[in-house]
Amino acid sequence: MHQDSPEVDRALAEVDRNMQEYCSQCKIDSKEVVIEREELLLRLAFDNIKKQPLGYIALFPKKILRLWVGSYSGLFMIKIPFLDFIRNSGLIKQYPLIFFWKSFVFLFSLVVFCLGIIGMIFCLKMWRKNLVLYLIVGYFTLLHIVVFSNTLLGIPALPYMIIFATIALFKILEKRKILC
Repeated sequence: MHQDSPEVDRALAEVDRNMQEYCSQCKIDSKEVVIEREELLLRLAFDNIKKQPLGYIALFPKKILRLWVGSYSGLFMIKIPFLDFIRNSGLIKQYPLIFFWKSFVFLFSLVVFCLGIIGMIFCLKMWRKNLVLYLIVGYFTLLHIVVFSNTLLGIPALPYMIIFATIALFKILEKRKILC
């Protein structure tokens, strides 16, 4: 049993039911043949992707946002997910500073992501000069779209996204003649 989340318990119970179903469909005696759970989960994942490739592809935008935009709870070791504050307004009253901090970090990461995309578009004319930056951001994005996506996993590529965001901010301010 996972103490932190009843959803994890339900998911694992479903995995066990799916494992038994998969073993019976493949005519594998689960008592005689020991299949490691990870291998079975991997097979189930690939089976699911094969059955529903469009559903899997539809998750890509969500995974991109999950990689680049978040409140970085794990980094700051805050055990309360940001969405729990939205679902339960009592938590905002109970932990106002944590809510403020998570909101600030979430909004900051959203701005960096949006400006980073705009900066990448601005830099398309000079793509050869910026190829390394594009490859780093693209590699991290593609890797985590395919497998698992989490804001903490995007941290190593975040400085490169910040470079693009800075370029976008500079160009925007330059066009508005705010910068000399």
